[in-house]
Amino acid sequence: GGELGRARLGGGRVVPACPVCPCSVGPHVRVIEGAGSPTVAIYGRAFAHVAEAMRRPRVLVTRHPVGRALGAPNDVDLQREVLGRALELLDTATAGPKLVELDLVYRGQPAS
Repeated sequence: GGELGRARLGGGRVVPACPVCPCSVGPHVRVIEGAGSPTVAIYGRAFAHVAEAMRRPRVLVTRHPVGRALGAPNDVDLQREVLGRALELLDTATAGPKLVELDLVYRGQPAS
């Protein structure tokens, strides 16, 4: 409710950026979704199990290193690709939970 409920966001992306953040994303997503705004949480694969356990409505998982779920610093093309895929998931996944894992390349090297 509160300010968030009155804001009426069109949608949101939540990207955990530190080792503790993947666990704190769940409650934030619950509040945002509860206010009527759909979300996509973007996780690195190291925390995919956390996303699955929390059963968030829409989750995008990248194969990038911890703290770099969107891609390497200054890799604007990769970051745009990840965000574009997140927006696609936001548009297409109407029933959840839906978890999609991307196989995009990080810094020109296959992500492991």
